[in-house]
Amino acid sequence: TATSENAYCSQSTNVTVTGVPANADINNPDTVFICLGESVDLSANTTTAGVGFNWISNPIDPSLNPITDTSLTVTPTISTTYYTRLEVGACIVFDSIFVRVDSLPDLSAVPIPFKDVYCEGDIVSIVSPTYEPSNFPSIMHQWDQATSIQSDLENLNLVLVMDEPTTYTRITTNNACADTLILPIDVIVDAQLEVLWMDTTICAGDQVTNTEIFADGNISWIPQDGSIVGPTDQNTVTLAPTADSTQYIVNGTIADCPAVSDTATVYVDPTPTVEIITDPMGEVTVGTVVEFTAQLANPVGGEIFVWTFNGETLNENGNTVSIAILEEGNNNIGVTVTNPTGCVGLDNETVVGIIPDYQIPNIFSPDGDGVNDYFNLTYEGQDENTNIGPAEVIRFTVWNRWGNIVYDNETPNQGWDGTHDGNPAPSDVYVYLIQIRLPNGTIQTVDSNTGTNDTSKGKNDVTLIR
Repeated sequence: TATSENAYCSQSTNVTVTGVPANADINNPDTVFICLGESVDLSANTTTAGVGFNWISNPIDPSLNPITDTSLTVTPTISTTYYTRLEVGACIVFDSIFVRVDSLPDLSAVPIPFKDVYCEGDIVSIVSPTYEPSNFPSIMHQWDQATSIQSDLENLNLVLVMDEPTTYTRITTNNACADTLILPIDVIVDAQLEVLWMDTTICAGDQVTNTEIFADGNISWIPQDGSIVGPTDQNTVTLAPTADSTQYIVNGTIADCPAVSDTATVYVDPTPTVEIITDPMGEVTVGTVVEFTAQLANPVGGEIFVWTFNGETLNENGNTVSIAILEEGNNNIGVTVTNPTGCVGLDNETVVGIIPDYQIPNIFSPDGDGVNDYFNLTYEGQDENTNIGPAEVIRFTVWNRWGNIVYDNETPNQGWDGTHDGNPAPSDVYVYLIQIRLPNGTIQTVDSNTGTNDTSKGKNDVTLIR
């Protein structure tokens, strides 16, 4: 409608205007947060099914391709604004989205000082590399609570006073970026040394070993009084105490941490001190019975005695044994004494068995005067009217010069009295053969002339004088 200036005249007409739809709306939120290296899917709806559509980025993003697709994936390296542009005829419409790209600094962390295992009470810092805060304005740190933490839980780094094994956890965020640090730290708590055994009993003169199980440094065993055999700075030591009881203390560290010492006590039981007493002493004639007595210097009662003779164990358990010495030469007697605590004492003795030096007269005078009245076997130191001791006469034959037997061992212990068939034998030279059996079973022929064993008849002779 048009009206004149003076309002007297007016004229009206109708005009039809047709609008063309032109929309390119982005489906994402106006702002999207991502972390460096991540991608974001962009999509837009258009009223033209994509005709006349394209994407624009500021700054330019090389990953924005193809720009004419209504849906695509971009990986910006810096914060970028993305625009949609739709041209329909003379109409151009826009929409936009801002993609915020954030990143994180190097968030590795190490404990200082570094150790595989820490001691209770150690002061330790957990340290990460420094960064420029202005480059990460929205960064935040949050540590999980732990009793050892001495600093603010929102700090990048921590100061600790070690009290127990702990896994420390820190979560760091910078908008869409997040990192979790997990750092386990081992702590030795209540370090305690421990010996293999705490007390034991040994016999006097014995040794025993003990071992500290956990110490790995600065080991020292005391007392250093000479009763520790060898080094005293090792886990395992050899102990040889002489006192009734000795307490040993071991000190040391575990992973360089001071540890509470441990102790072990060794009790010493007396060992039987035994001496074999022989009766008779020295050399003895074979066949002699010798009494052996185990004499104890420190008896406690209840001891067990085990005897051996010439390598054989005897069926005797008392402190005294009697043994017939049957063998010529050394005869070895031994005793083992065990007291009620199991301690053992030993002693050995040697008895020398000798064969008598047998003698045979070459003349005798059976006239009843008590001197040389019998022809008999004797040995040194024996009276002529006693028997021949341990030997047994098994043959004693005398022949006259015509080969007739005038005596045939009728009285072995006494010998020949110079008679034959109850009548005095005449003065003459007679031959003889004498054989004896020693206690060990050996048979010996006695030859007065040669001093050797000779069984030949007529080799030995004796003169009878009346």
